[in-house]
Amino acid sequence: MLNEEKGKPQLDPEKLRMIEVASNPHRIRIMMELLNKEGTVASLSKTLGYSRQLVDHHLETLERSRLVFRRKVGNVEMYSATEVAKTIVSEIVRMHSEIVRVEKGGEVLATHSETGKVEKEETAVRVKKHAATGLRPKRLIPVIIGLSTVLVASAEAMRAGVYTYVLGGILLGILLYVLTSRLIRLLE
Repeated sequence: MLNEEKGKPQLDPEKLRMIEVASNPHRIRIMMELLNKEGTVASLSKTLGYSRQLVDHHLETLERSRLVFRRKVGNVEMYSATEVAKTIVSEIVRMHSEIVRVEKGGEVLATHSETGKVEKEETAVRVKKHAATGLRPKRLIPVIIGLSTVLVASAEAMRAGVYTYVLGGILLGILLYVLTSRLIRLLE
């Protein structure tokens, strides 16, 4: 990345532009996915939960910057990460892992210096954040939904005199609790 000119390091403008393009959160996630395996617009859209238009837009930008390679297989366009993209992603992940930290009131509680996947580091940060700040309001939503279902079923059981509604309410409350918990984890 550095060009030596008259004993002074010079930054390569093309490589800096590639890093700038790659540093977009959507693009970095797309490239990380393409490091694992080739993908199409549809498969990346499904895996990452992005619209096809968004994935297509970012893939075009990445392709113009020579960070992804497109090849046609029949009627399908397959995308894969280039060697330059592998280097840039690994550097971005390394830098990210060195500066990720959990703060509470300005006090640093933990700093990560390990290398690894961004998702794993974010999970570790979330766990430490929960330990430092306690239960967050988002975590109460599944509990409220589950308990309100049980209460409504119990009230209906007492009104109708059919006490099996309570068992159904408990089962439905547990199911709703699990589903909303997973949904919230996915959205974080």
